[in-house]
Amino acid sequence: MTAQTQLGSTYIPQRYDFMATDVGNASGTLIAGQTGAVDYTMPYDGSVIAVTFRGSGTVGGTLTTGTLVPLVMLNGVAASPFPEASVAIMPSQRGGYFTQDAQQAGYRFTAGSTLGLVYSKTGTVGPTSALDITADVWIVFEQVHY
Repeated sequence: MTAQTQLGSTYIPQRYDFMATDVGNASGTLIAGQTGAVDYTMPYDGSVIAVTFRGSGTVGGTLTTGTLVPLVMLNGVAASPFPEASVAIMPSQRGGYFTQDAQQAGYRFTAGSTLGLVYSKTGTVGPTSALDITADVWIVFEQVHY
C-alpha cells in the first residue's frame, strides 16, 4: 500500500446560524437559530474563521442609507471586527461575507466558551423599515479532524 502524505487542513469547518427580525434604526443582537438563545456554548477549543451576514430584504418599509457591521461575541465580549466587515443596507446590496485566517488570537476560544453575534449600524434605517438578517459564524474545532 502506498503511504499518503497529508496535504492541506484536516479541520472541518462548522456552521452556527443566527438571525434577527424587524431590525430597526439601532444596533442589536442576533438570536442563535438552533436554540433561540443569544449564544451557543462551544463543545471544544477552536477559532472563528468566517462570518456570512445577509439582509433578506424589506418588511413593511424601505431601507435607506447606512451599513450593518457584524461583531462576533466570545464570552460576551466583542472580538475585533473582521476586515472590511460591513454590509450596505441599500436594497441592491444585501449580503456579504467576512473571513479571518484560522486560529488568530482575537478569534480563539476554549471549550465551554459562548459564541454570539451582534451588529452595530451606521447611517440611517428609516423608522418604518424592517430588515430580516440571517448570519452564519464558521468555526474550526482543534480536536475535531477528519
